[in-house]
Amino acid sequence: MRAGRTSCGSVRPLNLVLRWQAVAYERVHTVANYFDGPREGLADYQGCPHRYKSEWDEAADDWANTFELTPVDVETFELEIERWQIWRTWERAFHSGQEPKEPHPGFGGKNARYDELGKLIALRMAALNPLEVRLVGVFRPLQGQSLSGYMMRELEVEWSLLPTL
Repeated sequence: MRAGRTSCGSVRPLNLVLRWQAVAYERVHTVANYFDGPREGLADYQGCPHRYKSEWDEAADDWANTFELTPVDVETFELEIERWQIWRTWERAFHSGQEPKEPHPGFGGKNARYDELGKLIALRMAALNPLEVRLVGVFRPLQGQSLSGYMMRELEVEWSLLPTL
């Protein structure tokens, strides 16, 4: 975990009287799944780390821009960050031409620690409860980044409640 970060404890409850609430952009720590945008990973919500997971829109037969958020504890956060660092190390090597695509850690069986972390994280996430509300997430890259090739840029996200009609 980064220096200076403290445990968030319980998440502050949302004021459900509000129909629409926009908040400042918050840090995206990891992107575990990406398809036309981030679909799953870790990001802060109200200053605390949460697992975000995009929802599937059956009617549109496509990913929705709504997300389920689940608060994570310090240990789960640390496991996720370790797994993300393995990914980023491979990604840097791949985009600089030092690594072929085949040892991509997401393929499974290519990096034992990456695979082990995935299993540990899945077990821990199964024991955690998501927030009762769904949020809209708008992701954008942080400004001023200079990364090689098509490396994923560091992101931030703005969470807001669904507007009601």
